[in-house]
Amino acid sequence: MISRHEVAVEQSQIISLGINAIVLVTMVIVGLDVTLSEFRDLLKQPKPILTGLISLTLFVPISITFVHLTDLPAHLEAGILLLAICPTGSIANVYASVGQANLALSITLAIATGLLAFITMPLWIAFYGTLPGDVFEFQVPASMLFTRLFFVLALPIALGMWVRSTFPAFERRFHQLLKRIALVGVVTLGGYIIFSDGKGFSDGFVPTVLSATVLTVLGMAGGFLIALLFRLERRDSITLLLISPVKNFGVAIAIAVSILHQTEFALFATTMFMAQLPLLLGAALLLRRFVKEAEA
Repeated sequence: MISRHEVAVEQSQIISLGINAIVLVTMVIVGLDVTLSEFRDLLKQPKPILTGLISLTLFVPISITFVHLTDLPAHLEAGILLLAICPTGSIANVYASVGQANLALSITLAIATGLLAFITMPLWIAFYGTLPGDVFEFQVPASMLFTRLFFVLALPIALGMWVRSTFPAFERRFHQLLKRIALVGVVTLGGYIIFSDGKGFSDGFVPTVLSATVLTVLGMAGGFLIALLFRLERRDSITLLLISPVKNFGVAIAIAVSILHQTEFALFATTMFMAQLPLLLGAALLLRRFVKEAEA
């Protein structure tokens, strides 16, 4: 007879293999979105990009402050802090497109944060270790995390950029299909994670959804205020408002399961995705209408 421990190990292995495959596909897709020439053109006007990186980084102290001001279960706090340091998710490009924001800026920020994540994530986790309370009750070797993230994030993005520049016909034919596959995969594995720990998910459902909603709104407000502070153009400001709270949920789940070996940390990432989808799509549609009326 198979023990519960053996079942848990098997579930963890399934989640680990599946999510790592999805993250690799997602990062290749991010690389497919921009060519090297387009990337160089965007870097000629770095102000929106630098402002965007500041806005996206602001989500980390927002999350830290939220965790310290609330009394949440330890695994939920860890899930929030883990998701906060992840790169921007490629679904941010969907929100930017629906809101008629600066899609090129959104894509560039997704690529930049993905390439930088294999450096910034180990540094942030090391910083977390200096905070009082030490939510992560274990040490994560920075060198190991650096290496894993390099192969999971940076190399697939570079591969996607190379494929687009070398095989444009392939990119045009399969780009949208790969996006749909990745999105379905993330949703499916998120559902599997919830199913595999149904009791843990149901017990913490209300605080998890509330936390996800509040952090999404705070992230949007932070992005918009940063854009106002640096006097960005309207479309750039809308971009930061829509994408600032959006993280790569696949990366968060992959780190939680494959590197930290803490499946419960992945529950918040899954819930955050489900909570953000209607909020940000609704905001994007309202902003799209606002822009049309302003330009009329």
